[in-house]
Amino acid sequence: METSFDYIVIGSGFGGSVSAMRLAEKGYSVLVLEKGKEYSSKDFPKTNLNLFKYLWIPALKMHGFQKLTFFKDASILSGVGGGSLVYANTLFHPPEEFFTKNKWSKFGAQIISETLAEKIFYKGGKYYLETKSSTNFLFKRRKTFQANGIIISGGVLGTMELLLKQKYTYKTLPLLSEKLGHEVRTNSETLCAVSGANEKLNNGLAITSVFNPDSNTHVEIVKYPDWSNAMK
Repeated sequence: METSFDYIVIGSGFGGSVSAMRLAEKGYSVLVLEKGKEYSSKDFPKTNLNLFKYLWIPALKMHGFQKLTFFKDASILSGVGGGSLVYANTLFHPPEEFFTKNKWSKFGAQIISETLAEKIFYKGGKYYLETKSSTNFLFKRRKTFQANGIIISGGVLGTMELLLKQKYTYKTLPLLSEKLGHEVRTNSETLCAVSGANEKLNNGLAITSVFNPDSNTHVEIVKYPDWSNAMK
């Protein structure tokens, strides 16, 4: 397996995927590392009651795409495997030609799933990245990659955790700002469940309408499939 690249992108979600594609288009060799599993259409659970395919709790061998993180003042829902996996299929559908042109492979990007970025250090003009398996606790499959540059796009929580480790635990990137981790904001969302209605309410796509009752409030109705009460 190749271990040296021009750029390594950590995370394959909204930010990481675009960064990888643009770099690859310019002719750079690019490696994309994703801690989540690779999903095809047939792999998604039919309901979120299939917890082993829905939730991301590797310690319990749950390798889904929805991660729950609990803090003192907030509970955070985030995606694993790319945040777009949990975005309820609301993106615009691209034209057919988009799916027949494998641009990433064409321009040189490689993608490795189930890989957790662990330690980053800089030496001799190169960044070195130590990784391990994110799904196999018995065989960690540790590897080290090197690159001229690293883009960390693991979502807010994943990115903060990784960078804070480098600065304060491993002390490999001591020049990271002292403000790292300060002024972090959530989406300020409140989730309200509606059930027990006299008629079926979850027909059609997951999200089809939003409204703003005032300048500070945004209401979005999200419909889940039948028998998907795990988040209630």
